[in-house]
Amino acid sequence: MSKNSQVLIISPPNEIEFHGPFKDLVTSSLRLRNPSNRRVCFKVKTTAPKMYCVKPNCGIIEPGCESTVAVSFVSSDSFLANVELKNAKHKFMILTCFAPQDNFSLDTVWKEVDPSELMDTKLHVRFVQDSAPQEPVSITTSTSSNSAKNQDDECELHHVKEERQKIETEKQRLEKELEELKNQLTALQANYLPPVQMASDLKTLPTIQVGLIVLAAFLFGLIIGKLF
Repeated sequence: MSKNSQVLIISPPNEIEFHGPFKDLVTSSLRLRNPSNRRVCFKVKTTAPKMYCVKPNCGIIEPGCESTVAVSFVSSDSFLANVELKNAKHKFMILTCFAPQDNFSLDTVWKEVDPSELMDTKLHVRFVQDSAPQEPVSITTSTSSNSAKNQDDECELHHVKEERQKIETEKQRLEKELEELKNQLTALQANYLPPVQMASDLKTLPTIQVGLIVLAAFLFGLIIGKLF
């Protein structure tokens, strides 16, 4: 079976770099962009889960939106004391699938999705031993965080617009059904009152009485229908 092409545009596309010195928490970022017109679910997995902290490790990306994932390497004295740092074969995998059309839970979507619909991308890990402090990286990380926040706000706005459109569509549907019910009541009233008398009575009777007549005609029609 051929592998499905990854729908997300992932940056970096092949390798995650962590720059030392590795005395404290070292963080790199993954940018996941959804260029499609469908919502996409994603999950980030690693071959060394005890050595990395991934936030968020799963989520949903709206059409045309982007999500930034912070991947932090948790340094270990025993790990750094050996050549393991240089020869580490750690990998990450970004697993994705299109979100179901109906309501769903992100916790169960990975259990229920057909394996043939899954897409995945594997990234290698590379450690770079830098001797200089990483202040510029911190600034870049802060800038990336602000950019990610702005992108999240745009996605949230996009989601709100979609919800408003759904509400407006539902409102129009209900108004149409209400109009059809009014027409049905008018037809029932016409069946049990002479047209001339009905027009005359409607002009002279108060609104409440007209409503009672319509309701009575409707109930009378139901009773007649059950009898015959």
